[in-house]
Amino acid sequence: MEYKFVGPKAWRAITKAIQTAGPRYAAVAFLGSDAPKLMPLTLGDVLVTNASDSAVRSHSTSPQAIETYLAAGVEVWSSGALHAKVIATAERAVIGSANASARSSRRTNEASVISGTDAMIAWTRAFVIAEKSESEQVTAQDLPRLNALWADGADQDNDRFGVPGINTSADELVTTSDARFFVCNYGEVDVDEVAGKEMNRIVRRAHRSTNFGTDWLVLEDGDEFRIDDVLFLWDDDGLEAPVVFIDIPRDQADGSRYQAYRYRTDLDWKSWDELEEALDSSNYQRLLPDDLYIEGDLSYWNADLARALLDVWDLTAPLPTPRIVYDPELVPAGPASRSDAIPHRAPRFRKIARLAPESHL
Repeated sequence: MEYKFVGPKAWRAITKAIQTAGPRYAAVAFLGSDAPKLMPLTLGDVLVTNASDSAVRSHSTSPQAIETYLAAGVEVWSSGALHAKVIATAERAVIGSANASARSSRRTNEASVISGTDAMIAWTRAFVIAEKSESEQVTAQDLPRLNALWADGADQDNDRFGVPGINTSADELVTTSDARFFVCNYGEVDVDEVAGKEMNRIVRRAHRSTNFGTDWLVLEDGDEFRIDDVLFLWDDDGLEAPVVFIDIPRDQADGSRYQAYRYRTDLDWKSWDELEEALDSSNYQRLLPDDLYIEGDLSYWNADLARALLDVWDLTAPLPTPRIVYDPELVPAGPASRSDAIPHRAPRFRKIARLAPESHL
């Protein structure tokens, strides 16, 4: 078997696929109490999960499941940044969306790819090992504290203890180091009234948030952003506070395309004089061209400028995930890993038009 796609109820196939020779390496973000039945790991296996305080308090990760795994001889590690759901055995690799929980097994629609190729197995195993190296080991000594956190969450309003991006809105504007960023100019355009009302309705219903304001941009033909991309818009007066995209582009009846973003309502634009004072000379000089357009990402490509601009508004982004270096003797020849690839240049978004300020939600 090279590849098999399973879903929308994927766990039966996953459980069967991983009941092969070990040791097994799993990185699954959240565990329900029945995780050991869905993902029956045993002595010598490795599990990386999110056993952070917020994950346990919000009942996203079960201390009972962790206790069962530890009793079975599984090596358990915790990473608060983990969101992956991957498993590698000696014969199979599983890569998909499903957490190890009854909710993912019975209630939600999930999808996974099960692969038997040596390269995919090796890459998946290497990913888990790399995550383990950046995690903290969980032992039996941690169980009383984890159980106390679980009990505390049961006695409280769980919304207080939600996991950002999982069961609550993310607390930070920028939530991933993998995001791209753009610095570009924009112009105002006339917005069709009917299309504008429809987009307002979509944004209100799909992206209601008590933490952020939401709005949308009109896109030029062929342009689009990815979810989590960060945008800094400039004009003759200065630079707008950053916004983060939260949806895919939407086509409207008038033929235009819109894309929703969120922003911090307490942040204001900065004048060029304020930017000159806040930035070091080299970064400020990069903002001076009349046709200013800069793109990059928050981890490697122009990341120093992106993070310096975020710092102007006292904003932060997660630290980059260490790049995985694969052992060429371990991994058979095959497609290069995207983890080691320099990002390709993205389409330019020089002419992005924004909804007039009075139309903000």
